[in-house]
Amino acid sequence: MHILLTRAKGSNQVMSEVLTQRGIAHSVTPLLEVQSYCVDIEQKQALNEADIVIFISVNAVIYAEHSGLIPLNQTAQCFAVGSATHHELRKLGIDPQVAVSGQHHSEGLLELDALKLVNNKKITIVRGCGGREWLADVLRNRGAKVEYCEVYQRKMPDYTGQKICQVWQESKVSAILITSGEILSNLIKLVPKESVAWLMSCFIVVPSERVAELAKRAGLSNVINAGSASSEEMLAAVLDITHD
Repeated sequence: MHILLTRAKGSNQVMSEVLTQRGIAHSVTPLLEVQSYCVDIEQKQALNEADIVIFISVNAVIYAEHSGLIPLNQTAQCFAVGSATHHELRKLGIDPQVAVSGQHHSEGLLELDALKLVNNKKITIVRGCGGREWLADVLRNRGAKVEYCEVYQRKMPDYTGQKICQVWQESKVSAILITSGEILSNLIKLVPKESVAWLMSCFIVVPSERVAELAKRAGLSNVINAGSASSEEMLAAVLDITHD
């Protein structure tokens, strides 16, 4: 078993260290590149005036801090999507609300009572440019006034598909960890026709039912839903594979 880690550069260390300690072969190929993004005045104002602030990811926290947007205004309620995002905010002295264990995603966050009664509340979602609209749409349907504060941008790294797939196959990669729909999309775009059969043979470990469904629609069959993008949940899924 050889595991491929695909998070953005700088985000694979924890999993890599754990796999090394357990003697599990792995390699790292970031399939997402993250860069800072200049936040405009309107978005900064929306953040300062928000009743509720939702951080979508660890990168949302990191780049918000880099942009001088943290600390938040003291009256705002803070929420985090995912345990890793929660942990990153705690490091900055912010104690956000987070979905219950096993539901560390946007869908789980919306089950919290505090986000069910949001009529006329001003909500700012801190995220990267061009994320999915589903969370904002649901909150607007509940009567909230939702704005975005986009603090980073994502792009696909500059790889040659044929060359990188050759490296993966020579390394005998047999399981690929995917932590977002965008990383899944980038993987599929990279793999040339002659390597599709290899990709189909790999285990694809994903963080949620939504991403699992995207993988299945793309024709991938060995899809495993870890239930979260956290290192703990992903590791548990990997160990299940290696023990089979």
